[in-house]
Amino acid sequence: MNTIKIPLDSLHRKLGARMVPFAGFEMPVNYKGILEEHHCVRKNVGIFDISHMGILVVRGQGALKFLDKMLTKPASKVLVGKGSYALLCNEEGNTLDDLIFYRTQEDEVYLALNASNKDEDFKWLQKHASFDVEFESRFSSHALFALQGARAPEFLKSLGLELNYSQLYSTSRFQISGVDCLFFVSGYTGEKGCEISVPVSGAEKVFSFLLEKGKDFLIQPIGLGARDTLRTEMGYSLYGHELSQKINPIEAGLSWAVDLTSNFIGSEALRRIKEKPQRKLIALRNIASKQAPRGDMKIFDQQQNEVGFVTSGTFAPSLGYAIGLGIVDVQAQAPYFIDIRGQKVAYELVKRPFYVRSC
Repeated sequence: MNTIKIPLDSLHRKLGARMVPFAGFEMPVNYKGILEEHHCVRKNVGIFDISHMGILVVRGQGALKFLDKMLTKPASKVLVGKGSYALLCNEEGNTLDDLIFYRTQEDEVYLALNASNKDEDFKWLQKHASFDVEFESRFSSHALFALQGARAPEFLKSLGLELNYSQLYSTSRFQISGVDCLFFVSGYTGEKGCEISVPVSGAEKVFSFLLEKGKDFLIQPIGLGARDTLRTEMGYSLYGHELSQKINPIEAGLSWAVDLTSNFIGSEALRRIKEKPQRKLIALRNIASKQAPRGDMKIFDQQQNEVGFVTSGTFAPSLGYAIGLGIVDVQAQAPYFIDIRGQKVAYELVKRPFYVRSC
């Protein structure tokens, strides 16, 4: 299968990245090692290249009305300069994608789409575009970086960039090294920081500038491996794992991201599901084990009945033990056991997030 190279492919290789296929792209999975990169974000600052994701701009007099029809959270209720997490669903209420949208102008909204779904998302939106809207795909024209970490606000402040971290999904425009950039207060690690949309023509200049200026803050480039351990420690969903066209937002624990007073595609089905859910998302840990559960491993209850499956699992570097997320029957109750290579291992039911910063 052919893969697409992200704009800074050669730079990542020079930085020592191990590149792997992911969602149709060649992506850096790690540079110095997943554990070191994970701890770098928790303690200092990391920069991720997430240019495999896609920014789609929706604008026009009918943009808000259109997106109110398409998204589980109404765009019309979000103020200019702010954003929200939401989902795209089909008529059955199952998830086509999860995304973050940002209202950048009165009649303009940016959608940050997942890499594996962005082309199908675009087709889905075009198919239903019955209002006065126009689209601008930035899939190829722009790169996207995530700057995350315990010291990220301090680092950005040293560059004269003071973002409102208390307002998640807020947007700002600044220049970095003479390049116009759009900042989104967002992230996927549980640490403060932002995502930065930058034209491909200036992408290497911006990425290199941030690495150079961030040396005093011990910045490192971070790969997909640590991105996954960081997000799993927070209990965040990943499309294709906790969400899919077979898993709806209600059973994925995302009712807070679904406004059932709004009439969007799939809302009627989700109202029925909310009244009588069939499955639920659970968080599990085994503080005596470093052996991580993996996706699709079977989950059993105390009576050894199969009640569900693991969606994500990892060794949690910040905690020092194995954790996992899973979908189980709504009637299922703890204690739970995960079948790991033929052995049913006991796991404790806990609340998300697994990792909570102590200060």
